[in-house]
Amino acid sequence: MERHHQHFVSNFGIDNSQDWKYLDKSDFERIFALEVPDEAVVLINQLDLGYRFLTREERDSQILKILRILDEPLVSSGPKRLETWEKGWGQNLQDYIDSNYDEAALLPYYYRRGQTIMRLWGDYILPRSPRFEAHFLSVLQVIIAHAYFRHVPSIYEFGCGPGHNLLAFGRIVPGKIYHGLDWASASSKILNLADSRANKTHSENRFHGHFIDLFHPDPEFHVDPESAIFTFGSMEQLGTDFEPLFNYFYSQPASVYVHIEPFSEFSSGDVLLDVLADRYAKKRNYLDGYLMYLEKLQESGMLKIIKRRKLIGSTFNDGWCLVVWHHC
Repeated sequence: MERHHQHFVSNFGIDNSQDWKYLDKSDFERIFALEVPDEAVVLINQLDLGYRFLTREERDSQILKILRILDEPLVSSGPKRLETWEKGWGQNLQDYIDSNYDEAALLPYYYRRGQTIMRLWGDYILPRSPRFEAHFLSVLQVIIAHAYFRHVPSIYEFGCGPGHNLLAFGRIVPGKIYHGLDWASASSKILNLADSRANKTHSENRFHGHFIDLFHPDPEFHVDPESAIFTFGSMEQLGTDFEPLFNYFYSQPASVYVHIEPFSEFSSGDVLLDVLADRYAKKRNYLDGYLMYLEKLQESGMLKIIKRRKLIGSTFNDGWCLVVWHHC
C-alpha cells in the first residue's frame, strides 16, 4: 500500500453504543437527485452503510492530521504514475485469474484500505464498516446505470482500471457492448478474459479492452453512435491538461457523457473542509477547471450540462462529484 493510502486509515473507535446512522433510499435520493431503483434498494438494505459524524475532538484531530500531511511531500498525478497503475491493475489481473474469473477480485485495492474517514453532506463521517466505500460504489453503479445506460448500445469507460465498473454494468444493464480503455496493459487483458473465459451474467454481453493515452487520445479510435462515455476518477490524473481528451469526446457521436471526478469547482473558499480539499487536490495535481470549461461551452450553445452533484468524498477531498452532459 502506497504511503499516501496509509494517510486515509483512521484510529477512531468503533462500538455499538455510538450514535450510528444508516444511509437509506431517501438519503441516496438526496445525494444523487435521481431515482433509486428497486435493485439499489435491495443493496441498501443488505449492505452495512452505517456511519456516524465525528465528535468535536475527533474533528479537530482530523483537521490537524490533514494540515500536517499537507506539509509533507505527496505523490502527484500525471503520466509518470503509469508504473503504479500497471502494478495495481496487474495485481487485480492475477487475482482475477487465480479466483477463476470471480468479478469480486477486480475491486481495486484502494477500496480495501480499512477504516477510513469520509466526507458526506459537507462534514466528516466515520463509516462503521471498513468496506463502506465499496458498498457505496455498488449502490452508485446501479443508480448510474439505470439513469444513463439502459438505452445505449455500448458503454465506453475511459480510464477503466481493472474493469470492475464495466463488469458491474454488465450485470445491471446487460446485453450491451462494454469497452474499457486504459493506458495500463493489464486492463485490456482483464476485459478480454472477461469476454472469452469468464462465465457471463448475460450471453449477449461483450467486453473489449483497448489502450488509450488520456493525455493524447487516438483520433482514429471511434465510439459507436448513441453510446455512453463514462469516466470515474480517471480524469483526475489530467490536472489542467484536459482539453485534448475533451476535444476527442466532443468529436464522438455519443449520446451522453457521465463523469464522476474530483471537480475543483464544487469547493468553496469560505468552507474549511473545502479549503483543505482544494489544497490537497492542487498538491496532487488533480483535475482542475474542467467543469468551468464545460460551463463556458454551454453558454456558447455547444453542449448542455444535465446533472451536477457533489456525492461523497474521501478523507482529503470530495472525489466523487457527478457531472453529466450531452451535445446540443
